Amino acid sequence: MAFNSDVANSLELLLESLIKMVGKANQKIDHLQKRIVQLEWQLREQQLLNKENSPRNLIIHPTSKASARKSLHS
Repeated sequence: MAFNSDVANSLELLLESLIKMVGKANQKIDHLQKRIVQLEWQLREQQLLNKENSPRNLIIHPTSKASARKSLHS
């Protein structure tokens, strides 16, 4: 009967170890998912900034349109 008891104890320890390992893996996955969300948010912000600062979106004052055309043709 001591053999069965040893096997049961070993299985219990193994199960506890596996549960801890899965828990740690889940924490790492959660951390990575949060980091991905942060990076996606930063990427969207950067894309918006780039879009706002693109030359197509710059407003040229009516009086400076002529000078802007001259500088383009020079």
